[in-house]
Amino acid sequence: HGQVDCFSLALSPSEVISIPIVDAGFEHRWSESEELEIWRLYAQILQSQRIAKVNQNIGFDLAALLQLNNIIPCGPLHDPMIAHSIMLPFLDKDLGTLCSLYTDEPYYKDQGDLRSAQSVDDFARRWRYNALDAAVALECWEKLIATVDEESYRPLYDDTIAMLPSLVYMTARGMRIDRPALEQARVKATTDIAAIVAKLEGALGCPILTSAPKTAAQKRAAVGSININSNAQLKEYFYKTKKVRPYVNAAGAETIDDKALARILRRDGLPEARLLQEYRSISKLSSTYLEVEYDESDERVHCSWNPRGTWTGRLSSSKHIIGGKNGGMSGFNLQNQPEEMRGFLVSDEVCNA
Repeated sequence: HGQVDCFSLALSPSEVISIPIVDAGFEHRWSESEELEIWRLYAQILQSQRIAKVNQNIGFDLAALLQLNNIIPCGPLHDPMIAHSIMLPFLDKDLGTLCSLYTDEPYYKDQGDLRSAQSVDDFARRWRYNALDAAVALECWEKLIATVDEESYRPLYDDTIAMLPSLVYMTARGMRIDRPALEQARVKATTDIAAIVAKLEGALGCPILTSAPKTAAQKRAAVGSININSNAQLKEYFYKTKKVRPYVNAAGAETIDDKALARILRRDGLPEARLLQEYRSISKLSSTYLEVEYDESDERVHCSWNPRGTWTGRLSSSKHIIGGKNGGMSGFNLQNQPEEMRGFLVSDEVCNA
């Protein structure tokens, strides 16, 4: 439910412990005072200027701990994912890949049922999995850091690591969202889509669907209609029913993408092509951006930042694990927002002083 259910600590690849916060069945494992003491002791480690902290994709976990538990990380930070990505940027950089390359630990990352706490029924296995993550990450870092120094990657590694405090803050802080304006835009998009669908029904001369029917009754009722989100049905309409000369992509396959619709409008003068372009534009804006789940507790949109998000080494951003409904993910990639969405992301009042 959007909280930490266990965490692990490794002093060495062979000395590791997993500390459950909840017990089997998600029951309370500790009294309130005991759990508070656990978090205080853990915070002392993470906030120590003397103790170096090592973890796979460490910024991700530190941002969650800052946002959920108000633990501000201090002291040296290290990340085997960053070291590996700098030296071998074209390879995958998940912990499973690092485990297979840099350790003799029997592969364990295919136990996907242990990743989602919501579906776990064998808590002992999850805790072992949790402990293995800490031990393997530390062992990978010990192997990698020697190569980083030997092959003169240390300056780039240090520069990348130096970004972590800022990225952790950016993830936890997020950006303020203009909720009333966003809600108003959502209503307008829904109204606009309904109007376009009504026009399309007239232009195509048949009922319009925006999703595939699922039940037998829905399929019977859909006979004679066109799903405007189905490329196959749209190609059937334009290239078979309307006998428009098909447009093909670089691979030689028929396509009904935006370029094809623009050419159909220009060459064949079919107004339904323009209506479909408008529908797709508003529908994408609505589903991808306007319907974003923001953290209702602070009315801010958060994202997770990856300091080695691409093989070129640039940053990338993605959904955040905290703030969504029922403990789910929230936010989105903040680096490629369309012009229409940027108006809903506003600066903090202190920045406007």
